[in-house]
Amino acid sequence: MQNISVKRVIAGALIVLLAMLIILGSMGAMAEREAAQLLEEINEISAQQASAANRAETNLMEVRVRLERMSQHYRNGNENLAERALGEALVSLERSDQRIAELMSLELPADSERRPLIDEIADSYNIIVTDTLRDDLANRHYSALDAYRDSINTYFLRFSTAINNFNDYALNRGNQVYSDAQRDSVIFGITVGVLIFAAIALYIVVQIMINRLIISPLQRAVRICENIAQGDLTSAIEDRGSNEIGRLY
Repeated sequence: MQNISVKRVIAGALIVLLAMLIILGSMGAMAEREAAQLLEEINEISAQQASAANRAETNLMEVRVRLERMSQHYRNGNENLAERALGEALVSLERSDQRIAELMSLELPADSERRPLIDEIADSYNIIVTDTLRDDLANRHYSALDAYRDSINTYFLRFSTAINNFNDYALNRGNQVYSDAQRDSVIFGITVGVLIFAAIALYIVVQIMINRLIISPLQRAVRICENIAQGDLTSAIEDRGSNEIGRLY
């Protein structure tokens, strides 16, 4: 060690400490970016897509109920009440269309696990809400709408099942993200702990080396110079190697 430059020893220790800081900073930045991406994904799945799908199901259920009410009024000859119920069904259908549009508006990669689930919701919705149904609602075709009720009830189960499947995926994905976040937090904590321990150990080693290579030899050199100043030339000057301290001696 006596032949190693003091400057290199200190610089090497500082470089190692700097590398540890860079590693910690990089890990923190990566963890923050990954957490932001996961939060965005969960927000898309739960707060946007699952919410839109469930609200679309509710609105379409309202369409079924109001068409049922319309049919009853129509059969009983209450045309005013039937028209009112049909108008309410149109409002509910418009809201349902908006929810489905919101569900489909988010761009997803082709290999996304959500894509087939969302496509199934849209497909089953379009089977129920056909152009024929829209035309009959717009043109007040009460007889056709009365006959269409059974078709809606038949296909609604598929639509509801598709939404339940997406809700199950949203729940499972949320649990998976939570589990992964806990695991990553433990790994990050262990890594930080190891690096901190290593930094403390390095500090102790560097402190010992500085005391041995610099502080103690300098104190010894001061005593020799003081002896020389007092006219005592008998102090032993040992070989200290070829570094800065060695050349000083």
